[in-house]
Amino acid sequence: MSVKVNKKMNNITSNYSYYISEIDHIMHNLEKGRTYEKTGCRQDGYLATNISKLRKEINEMMYYIQKDELGIEEPSKKVLRTYEERENKE
Repeated sequence: MSVKVNKKMNNITSNYSYYISEIDHIMHNLEKGRTYEKTGCRQDGYLATNISKLRKEINEMMYYIQKDELGIEEPSKKVLRTYEERENKE
């Protein structure tokens, strides 16, 4: 049973790596205090903006997981693979 759970977690991690990476990036910056209110640097964004971005990324990822659909990167990989297969046939 635990092997099955580990395999599913690995699939989620790889299938949704874009969202996981974005979420990690936002959280890392918040952890380091990187907000406009603290740094005065506009590229850091306001705390509320960062929280909104974080919420958006989590909601999008959860939507794809619940629908059992692939994340952003997987469809792109499939299209690229299909293109490469066509090129190899010619």
